[in-house]
Amino acid sequence: MKRDGREPLYGLVSQEGASRTGLTGSVLGSNGAGPRRLNFSVRLSRREVIVGAEGWHYFAPYRGTVARSLEELRQQEFRARRFHHSELPSATIDEATENAGESGTRSILDIQRISDSPADWAACPVPAEVLCQEFGSERPSREAIVHAYEVEDDGPFDDFFDGLERGQACYIVAYQEGRPTEVFFAGWSVD
Repeated sequence: MKRDGREPLYGLVSQEGASRTGLTGSVLGSNGAGPRRLNFSVRLSRREVIVGAEGWHYFAPYRGTVARSLEELRQQEFRARRFHHSELPSATIDEATENAGESGTRSILDIQRISDSPADWAACPVPAEVLCQEFGSERPSREAIVHAYEVEDDGPFDDFFDGLERGQACYIVAYQEGRPTEVFFAGWSVD
C-alpha cells in the first residue's frame, strides 16, 4: 500500500526463535512517517501448515465394528451431499470420488477402508501407546478426544496426526461408562 506516494519498506530485524509450531521476532519498517519496529509472534500447528491440504474430522456412532461405523458415516455424508464437488451429479460414492478427481472430496468419502497402519485412502487406529500417553487410557471419552484434537497442539495425539500424509486418516473409539459409543475419524484432504 502506498502512503504519500511512498512505498512502505519492511525488513526482518531479528528472528528470535523458530520451531515447527511458531516463529517470533521483530520487523523494522517505514511507512513514510519514519522507522518503526514491529514485534511479532506467530503460532502454527501442522494442521495449518500443510499447503493445500485441509484437515477434517467426524464422530460417528459405534456400530459394532469400526468398519461398519465408517461405511455408515460415508453413506450419511454422501446422502447429505457434504463433500467437495457435491454439485456434480453422482449416484454413488464411487461416482462422487471419481468426479472429485485428483483433489478428492475433502471428506470421509475419500477413506475407503480400515487399515492396521497409515495408508492412502484408509483410516488406521491411533496406536495404544499414543492413547495411553495422551489420555492415560486406551478408552478415552468423547470430551477427552475433542480436547486433544481441538485444543491441545503439542500432545502425543497431535504428533501422530501430524505424521499422517494427505489422503490418510486415523480413528479413535470413544467410550462412555466403559462401553464404546462413537468412533472419531480425523484425516487430511488430498489437496
